[in-house]
Amino acid sequence: MDKRLELRVFFGRFIKNIKGKGKMNIFGKTRVPLFLAAIMLASCNSFRSTPTMSDAEIMETAISTVSTGLAEAPMAIPTNTPISLPTFSLPTITLTPTPTFVPGPTATPIFPLIESFVGIWLNVDSNSDQSQWTKIKITENEDTLHALFQLICYSEELSSLYPDGIVCSDNGASARYGGNPVLMSIDYGSETYNFTVSLNGDTLHVTTFIDYTDNSGIADETHEQKFSKEVHSFPVSEQIVFYHFFVPQHPSPWAVRTPILLLHASSDKPYTSDTAADLRTALELVLQHDRNDWISGDLEIADVTFRDGHADIVLQGEYSGESDEVLNAASMQILLTVFANPAVQSAAVTLNGDTIGNLGVSSSTNAKPADYVYTRAEMETYLREHAYSLEYGEFLDR
Repeated sequence: MDKRLELRVFFGRFIKNIKGKGKMNIFGKTRVPLFLAAIMLASCNSFRSTPTMSDAEIMETAISTVSTGLAEAPMAIPTNTPISLPTFSLPTITLTPTPTFVPGPTATPIFPLIESFVGIWLNVDSNSDQSQWTKIKITENEDTLHALFQLICYSEELSSLYPDGIVCSDNGASARYGGNPVLMSIDYGSETYNFTVSLNGDTLHVTTFIDYTDNSGIADETHEQKFSKEVHSFPVSEQIVFYHFFVPQHPSPWAVRTPILLLHASSDKPYTSDTAADLRTALELVLQHDRNDWISGDLEIADVTFRDGHADIVLQGEYSGESDEVLNAASMQILLTVFANPAVQSAAVTLNGDTIGNLGVSSSTNAKPADYVYTRAEMETYLREHAYSLEYGEFLDR
């Protein structure tokens, strides 16, 4: 058989075989051999041409065969069928915000109110060192605590005159209140008293550390004491007031310059309906005060009377002092104490038959009559003109 005819028969069978399979992937590998076959038919020059078919006819026959195969073969173009994906739900995720750190307020220590320290505190230690404080008086002024540490001495010989004892020693200290405990100190040069005052409920704890700084060889001392507040049925404003000589670091924020400073203090005793008895109580406190700069061993109150706002007071004994200023201050100490009683509107105070106002007066031109009567208006003017600020070191009205 002619070679060209054999090829034609071969490719005819090839196309039939494809049709028999029922599909033809024109986008896949199947179209490759068809084109190859077509090219082989067209380029096959090694075969001898038959008289009846030219080269053009052969090419046309091959192309026609391939085209027919392509046309007759069902073109199965794949259909894009949607893929059903499995249905599932995502879990709900709740995002918890990261907490933001906000710094809280700085903790403020809780301390007792400053008013809790104010009052008169009595020693409650039965086994306490009797050389230490018997009573502590604490006052407050402009956030500063002032404490007067007192030692009360008792004597059988004087028990009838002073049943409550005599103040043998008092030491004043102060400190700005900054919390519990309160630290105070007094420097006497040769020794320093360091106080630690703490409040625990209704009990005042006081530690006194005495530091001897004079190289005397005396061992330092530490004393622990407890105090309870004295409860009064009357306010401080109703307590009997008296005047005494200036004590360094005393609680009072102001004084009276005479020219020596005088301070007022409460007596822990209430005013009564008996003004004469109250005046005697106040004058006894003046005469027994241990910090008086004047000296006297036999000064006494001979008589005290009061009627219709007027007081007559008779003193007997001797005053002695280093200067006229000290004696002048002693006379004003008596007069200011008398007029500290609100019931007194006028008063005559004599010492050995002469007015107390002449004590310390060296010139007769400045002397007053022996029966001179002082008035409240006169004493209030004196107080106003001689009021002195201990805080600022100056007179209040200048």
